[in-house]
Amino acid sequence: MKSVNFAWLILIALLLMSGSIQANVFNTQISIQCNHCGTDADFHHAALNALQDREQKQIDVVNFSHFEVRRFDVKKLEVEVCSDYRRSATKGYCELSDYSTIKRLTLPHIVREQYIVLAEYLLQHDFFSPFNIQVDPNLVASAWTLLQDKYQTQVVKMWQQDASFTSLYQRWQAGKFMTNQMGFTFKHLSPNLVFHFADQSRFDAIIDTQAINATGGDEAAITAAEVTRLGVDNILNVEFTYLNDKHANHLDATQAEPLDDGDLWSFRSVDDADFIAMKQKAAQLSLQVLQQDTATGIKVNLSACKADSRPCNQ
Repeated sequence: MKSVNFAWLILIALLLMSGSIQANVFNTQISIQCNHCGTDADFHHAALNALQDREQKQIDVVNFSHFEVRRFDVKKLEVEVCSDYRRSATKGYCELSDYSTIKRLTLPHIVREQYIVLAEYLLQHDFFSPFNIQVDPNLVASAWTLLQDKYQTQVVKMWQQDASFTSLYQRWQAGKFMTNQMGFTFKHLSPNLVFHFADQSRFDAIIDTQAINATGGDEAAITAAEVTRLGVDNILNVEFTYLNDKHANHLDATQAEPLDDGDLWSFRSVDDADFIAMKQKAAQLSLQVLQQDTATGIKVNLSACKADSRPCNQ
């Protein structure tokens, strides 16, 4: 990353002190941390994934690792299209059509310089170093189990009672306060949290800053005292993002559904916690688990399975 021109630092500092740079109270512009983003598809996915359906915002996607910022105007719109409205209510003959749009915008030079100042501050404070968390096997034995939301909650509550949580929170608090001072509204600003499990699986996660803002008030109104209170109350919402296990299974949990028709997975045994957890989640999503024995374990193929159209036993 290039060093920041001293004159720019002075200018930005004066602007911040004068109050000329303010967070958007209406929250129509947000920033997203995406340190793995490299391709156009990565940046587009991060920008679209930041919005709920029927939202439109200006989004800055920031890769702090090799520093790149891209600004987009994003509209997210998914429309349910039904082939037969009379039958669709009971038979499920509807599907979602994506009418979302994303347009690349020019990032003002002074805004880019602000991001450089923020990035240097965060890197100097070792903000993005992975934070490793060992999960008690008596609580959860496999990362696959966290596909069930209730187990995610249990694991996070367990970790927030551990001394390591205080260390992580102090690092996050400093970075969060700095972004508030600079007028940025980040949905995600987080070190990489890595939850490790007894079966050698892992689940990466990040702190969902926007969820915290929903409990703490508008971003522009959060003060230093309020940020501290958020930590005292243990209000840190953790979003689990990417699962990896020892069988070379990789799962992107940022998708709308973690499992889908056509997925292929490998496991050691039908008796192991990871396979059992995957199968339970598949059943919730009306997916049929087709398995085949191999020399090293089993291979699994998921297929759509709905009782009103194609029974699971066919």
